[in-house]
Amino acid sequence: MDFRFLELEELSQAVALADAIFRKNGGKSMGDSFPSIFQPGIGHSVGAFHEERLVSFVGLVPQRINVGPAALRVFSMGAVCTDIAYRGQGLAGKLVAMAKRHAIEAGASLLFVSGTRSLYVRADCYKFGAFRRFQYSAVTDQSFQAADGKEVRLLESRDLFRMHELAAARTVTFEQSVSELQLLLHAAAYASCSGMLHQTWVAYSEEEMSGYVILAVSGEEERDGRGAFVVEWGGKPDSVTAIVMHAIKQAGHTDLHMKVGWHEEELADQLRAAGWGESLEGNSGTVCVLDSAELFRQAVPYWEAEHGLTDVSSSFGRDGMYEVRQMGRNTAVTASKLVELLFQPRSGRWEDGDGLPPIPLPYMSGLHFI
Repeated sequence: MDFRFLELEELSQAVALADAIFRKNGGKSMGDSFPSIFQPGIGHSVGAFHEERLVSFVGLVPQRINVGPAALRVFSMGAVCTDIAYRGQGLAGKLVAMAKRHAIEAGASLLFVSGTRSLYVRADCYKFGAFRRFQYSAVTDQSFQAADGKEVRLLESRDLFRMHELAAARTVTFEQSVSELQLLLHAAAYASCSGMLHQTWVAYSEEEMSGYVILAVSGEEERDGRGAFVVEWGGKPDSVTAIVMHAIKQAGHTDLHMKVGWHEEELADQLRAAGWGESLEGNSGTVCVLDSAELFRQAVPYWEAEHGLTDVSSSFGRDGMYEVRQMGRNTAVTASKLVELLFQPRSGRWEDGDGLPPIPLPYMSGLHFI
């Protein structure tokens, strides 16, 4: 068995294998839904080959996440699959380990995985973060009228630059170009996994775009009342709420949900005022801290700007423990505890010994889902 990076001419094999595993019932090809993985470019994905035939695959994509003034260098892993005839041989596990080594050598601090199964847990990938899940129901509709004074309509091609500017202005966001934004809008990666399409709405106030919302909805031929969900949003919270309520009434959705980060309090308040139900859950998938020293170095600009914290660092110590140093204190923690300290919001203040100031992250099953 040959374990190596894929060559450009072998990407078609990867698409065929992924479609056989993830698109058994038809639908949009994985090659179209996940261009970041399957389109030609500088390759990071790895595979196991038996006599030049790809039999196991791990998709790997480099990304940057901006958190205030901090820029986190990360990789996302997805489309992990193995031919049925070759399962039970540990191929995927070897590829995941190979992908992790590559990501570390590339200078990444985190690896996000679109899965939670034991394969990833064994590779030190853990559930993380906290998001509010807001659920709209026609039964609890309080007829929120935030659209007053705003023009709400479907996205047109002339809106793209303005939408990109709103997306880039978010405090916590994936870095993307204008061309990448339009590519991902068409790809509908996460939505396509449920056989759904993107429908993008925008709001204008006094000729300036004030918000946008990307919905995942059933196809034109399937307007059967299935619940839709918000893939991503940007702009002013009152405009976002106005767009969603307008889209609900225009499209006739009886149920719709969206995920709001713990740090997005203003939007959460808007949705509560509109009568949406609320529950708490984690981020999507799992995360692995690849290099704690590099992660802390990348995160310091955020901690300094938001909390005045500069004296903080980490290293990998003995017995599989991480050393965390902050404000003159040294603490040894496990890999899972480190993930909790970094990304799980807690009651109390970090200055009182309640760990580190948590780092907010975007929702991983959004527009940039891998």
